[in-house]
Order: sequence, then structure tokens, then C-alpha cells
Amino acid sequence: VLIMNRFRQELSKGEKEAVRLSVRWAGEAVFTSGLTVVLSYVALDLAHIPLFSDVGLANVLVVSSVLLCTLTLLPAILALLGKRVFWPKSKIENKPSVLSSITKKAISHPKSVLGALVTVTLLTAVIAVNLPVNINFLGLTPNTPAKVGLDQITQHFGGSTLIPTYVVVELPSKISTAPDSFNTSELEQLANLTNIIRGFPGVRAVYGVTTPYNYSIPYETMSNMSLEQRLAYSKQILQYVSFDNSTVYFKVVFNGDAFDNRVLKEARTLSEKLAQHTPAGYHIYVGGASLDAQDVLDYIFRILPELVGVLIAAIYVVLFVQLKSAFTPLRLIATIMSSIAWTLFLVWLIFYKLSGLSVFIFAPLFLITTMLGVGMDYDIFMIVRVREEAGKGSGDELALIKTSETTAGVITALGLILATVFLSLGLTPIVLLRQIGLTLALGVLLDTFVVWLVFVPSIMVLAKRLNWWPGDPRKDVSTDLQKP
Repeated sequence: VLIMNRFRQELSKGEKEAVRLSVRWAGEAVFTSGLTVVLSYVALDLAHIPLFSDVGLANVLVVSSVLLCTLTLLPAILALLGKRVFWPKSKIENKPSVLSSITKKAISHPKSVLGALVTVTLLTAVIAVNLPVNINFLGLTPNTPAKVGLDQITQHFGGSTLIPTYVVVELPSKISTAPDSFNTSELEQLANLTNIIRGFPGVRAVYGVTTPYNYSIPYETMSNMSLEQRLAYSKQILQYVSFDNSTVYFKVVFNGDAFDNRVLKEARTLSEKLAQHTPAGYHIYVGGASLDAQDVLDYIFRILPELVGVLIAAIYVVLFVQLKSAFTPLRLIATIMSSIAWTLFLVWLIFYKLSGLSVFIFAPLFLITTMLGVGMDYDIFMIVRVREEAGKGSGDELALIKTSETTAGVITALGLILATVFLSLGLTPIVLLRQIGLTLALGVLLDTFVVWLVFVPSIMVLAKRLNWWPGDPRKDVSTDLQKP
């Protein structure tokens, strides 16, 4: 769309020259922005975050294919069809719009605008870095009959009844030598371990060899029971014993949903504390869906700063090479990070404060990777055009005004289209998808109507020569003008 818009603007110079200029300048913006998007999804793929990273490679292939077609096939079509591609109307009228007037006001009061937006960024960043998140996808599913049934089980029997935490114990000696004969000393150790597990916070029930019914059975007197009684108890005990009689397991049921943050922490505490209560010769392992979920959360919190750091560094290098400026890439990244902070604040307000829901961890993850890639597109579209206008002799202020008048409409339209795509996820009954969709849509809308329209111009007017240091946009434009 950006290339076609520029082609339409340059048609008065001839179709051949219009193709060249649109590819030279709009094509540069498209290539640079596309490269940042590819980098963001490469980083996402390399992060190896369960479920989340699976989309990384697919998006890399899609964006690369679109980028290739945009920079090769589209110019060929424009050269072949010329102005007929816009039939029945090929002329474009660049009239001052409301959007450009907003930019002009921001430029006329840059210190006030910048001060206000920096203050908002600092305040919202406090909420953003402390955003309550979880990995409880069951809590964000629609109220289907199956979900209602699961809620009833959670309420009356404990949420982890269907998804318990497992404690596996390797024994120093076999627990059974015959179907109805058991090693009493091993049973005593396991009974002590059962009592220890029962004492942990949040534990509702423990099922195991000495508590197959969640209460202790008289294993000490089993030898005095009738054969029928011994076989009945043995059948219950043996369901928790391995085939080789050397390993047993417990099912631990916690109060609350198995993926609730509180249960995840309780399962982790159980795992850590049991390691301190392991009898000599025994080996204890704790696992289950709750611990798996906690491990995923821990991994995400550990890898996220590294992911963002590597992504920012890679994007900076690309932008530095393409824009020939040391300051502008930093400014681009800083303004995008500001929009992320604003968006996460709104997500906190809408879902956590107003709806009483914690935020699923993938929503902010998608926001960060998407905004550092796709969200930066509009800023790059703008800055490349500003650099071109500045290189032609316009001061930065006039270059910003000209850019706003010629590109504000198309960039805003692109932002609205992308936001609408994300908002369409809000039509689903799945709260998880609604969260992700609304989060991304808010980020795109803030970037479209605040960041590049107001925030960026106010910074550039104040930065002046620093915008292009150490490069010089006049050299790029003069070199381009010398070409036939």
C-alpha cells in the first residue's frame, strides 16, 4: 500500500520515474520494516517458549514471502500497468487533513507534548512491569457445559482432582514380594511421607499406598486379616505400585484450580520441601501439570529480558545501517516501548481491575514481539519519508509537516486495518483470544494515533541535527538525484 501510494504521488513525473522513486524510497521503508518484523519472529522462534514460539517460524516464512513479492512482483506490475492500476481514478490530491494538523500542533508545542507523554510512560511502566499474569487457560475458556462441569468439580472436590500433582518415590527395597504381602518398614516410611505431604499449605487430599481412599488403612494388621480382606486392600495398594515393586507414587490434590497461580506456587513449594525430607536411600520426584505450568512461567520470566534485549540490539543494528543514524533507532525503540507500557496499563485496567481477570502470559508476550516488529513499521514508513524530505533541503520541522500531509492517511489506514484484524478475535467466546486480540489492537491503535503522529514529531523537533547523526540525509538524496 505504501509503495502504491508513493507511485500514485509520483505519476506526474512519468510512469517509469514513478516506479523508480516509489521503489527507491517507499521500497526502502518497506524493506527496513519487513526486516525488523522478520527479526522479531526469528527471536520468537529461537526463544523456544512452549506453544508460543511455534508461530515464529511460520511468520518468518510468511513475512519473507510477502516482502519478496512486494519488492519484486509489485514494481513489475506497476511498470506494466502504469496509472491504469488505479482505474478509474489515477490522480491523488494531497490536501491538509485533520491528522496533519495534529502533527503541526505537536510540533508547535514539543516540550509540553514530550513532557506529558514521558510522564504517562513512567507512570504506566510501573503497572506494566508488575502486571499480574498467569497461565491458566482453563480459567479463560468459554462457559460450555464441559467448563461448567469442571467448575463444579473444582468447587466441591478441588480443582486438581482431575489434574493432580504426582509424587514418585523410588524405594531402596521392594515393597511387595507377593500380591497380598508387603514390606512393613517401607509402608511405614511411606506413611510418614504421606503425613508430611498432608501438612503442606493448600493440600486437600493425598492418595497413595497407605491412603488409597485418602485415609490411612490398617496396613500394620493386614497379616492378621482374612485372605479376602488382604486381597481387597492389596488391590487398592498395588494401583500405586510399579510393576517391579520398586517404585510408588502419590496423587496430591490441591484446593483450587490446578493452573491457578496459588496452586502453582504450592506445587513448587511441595517439590522443594520434599527434597529436604527425603529418607536415606530414597529418591523423590515431583511432577504434573501444575509444576509444568510453573516451569513454563519461570522460563518465560527468565528468557523474556534476554529475548527483548537481543531483539532490540538486532533491530538497532538494522536501523542504524539503513537510516545511517545512531540516535533515531534508539528513539524508535524507546517510543515503541512506551506504547507497550501504555497498552499493558490499559490491559491491566480492562481485564484485571474492571473484569477481575488476571492476564494470560501470552498476551503481553505477543504484544512485545509484535510491536517491536510490526508496530515499528509505521514509524519506519514515516522516518524514511522525513529523511528524504530533509535531504531535499527542508528543515526537520517542514519535513515532518510534508510527511504528515503525504503519508498520514495511508499509514493511519494501515493501522486501522491491522487493529481491525486483531479486534476480530474479540468476536470469539474464548476469553484468551479476546485478551490477545484486544491487547494487540490497543497497541497498534496507540502506535498509529499517538506515537508516530504526536510523540515522534515532538522528539524530532527538539533533537534537530541529532536525528541524523552521524549521517547526512542530503548526501543520500543528492546521490539519488544524480542517477538517470
